[in-house]
Amino acid sequence: MSSRVLHITLLGHKDLFKGDFRVLSHRINTCYSSSSFQCDLLSIQLTLTKHCLAINSRPPIFPSTHCEFTLFLSVFHLFQYLPRALLRFLAKPYPLQTLLSLLSLYAIQGNQNLLNLVNAYDSFHLYHLRSYWLSYLIPSNKNLVFDLIDSYTLNLSRRLEHSRLSPKHLLLSLELKLVTLIESSLFLPCRSLLCTVSPVDMAYIKPSSSTNARLHLSPQGFHSSPYVPVPPINGPLKLIFFGNLSYHPNRQAVVYLSQFLKYSSSFSPLNISLTVAGRDIPLSLRSICDHSNIDVVSPVSDMKELVQSHHLSIAPLFDGSGLQSKVVESLIWSRPVLLTYNPFSALIDPDPRDFFLFNSFESLSELIRLIRLSPDQLSVKSQALHRYAHQTYANRNCIDLISSFLLASNACL
Repeated sequence: MSSRVLHITLLGHKDLFKGDFRVLSHRINTCYSSSSFQCDLLSIQLTLTKHCLAINSRPPIFPSTHCEFTLFLSVFHLFQYLPRALLRFLAKPYPLQTLLSLLSLYAIQGNQNLLNLVNAYDSFHLYHLRSYWLSYLIPSNKNLVFDLIDSYTLNLSRRLEHSRLSPKHLLLSLELKLVTLIESSLFLPCRSLLCTVSPVDMAYIKPSSSTNARLHLSPQGFHSSPYVPVPPINGPLKLIFFGNLSYHPNRQAVVYLSQFLKYSSSFSPLNISLTVAGRDIPLSLRSICDHSNIDVVSPVSDMKELVQSHHLSIAPLFDGSGLQSKVVESLIWSRPVLLTYNPFSALIDPDPRDFFLFNSFESLSELIRLIRLSPDQLSVKSQALHRYAHQTYANRNCIDLISSFLLASNACL
């Protein structure tokens, strides 16, 4: 007998949380490919309108009974007096996550359409911390996978380290206090599996002693790819940085790389070429690249082919949390990564000897010199890291982790 699983995701205004739906879709396809599950999706969309905060949800299998909720609270009429540019400024760096999730609870609790929908399912899969309060709508005799993906405590802590002079600093500080309170005492009212994608994020999650939740590391899965040898280094060492170029940590990384090129040309000449690739590159970032002799490919027709045309990828990431897809994708596509500690710490049981870790312009320059002196080591490491990525992150190795919990729990109902 198949289990009915309802996936619930809380999405923001169209300008917010752009990549979440792609991550969610991939996670559903990875974890629930078994015929034992019938999966449906309820997407709750938060939009700021002139007079209220409206919440619309349209589960695809119930188009005739879709739920529409409108929340009228006088305190939120202040939104109509805020310029849209200011709303984007406030929301983009992750403040208001807890506020938005709390508003969603007030807006949908007691709605009969939603309650009828919930009662039709055996199990539920919630995504991200902002969906936490929705767990209280799920009956205690149901099964719940609460998929945090990553830790906002870790994310905001890292962001604050680099925003001391930013006007967003106060908002980030307040949001961090709220998020820390939630993540340090999570209580889930039903049989639960509490997941993150990386061990460093899991370290920040501490469920309440009275909850029925079990902690579980559930990494993101990736499609397998055959090994492609690293091309010979006959000229410049070709490096590539890739990702969503509108995402703050990625923008920060490109600025870092432009500063590194300026440093290396002045103090430590290196024979390298650098490419930045990805979607949604801001004009300001493209200008920085143009002035730093960084090649830009945006948009990209085939990222895998582009990455494999380079010798290494590079990931100087200092903000953010969770597993960095660009790191695992590079390894699966047979290219080693020059990376900082933050993305390295999110990997599962990596061997530091196989990675190229740096924490300064000087250490990055030294790594590049060593690679040019020992090109054979680059090939050896690329093969070792390709094996590691497939053994740890291939889709087939990530499927059973969540689905086995739900199958075992449903057997006990």
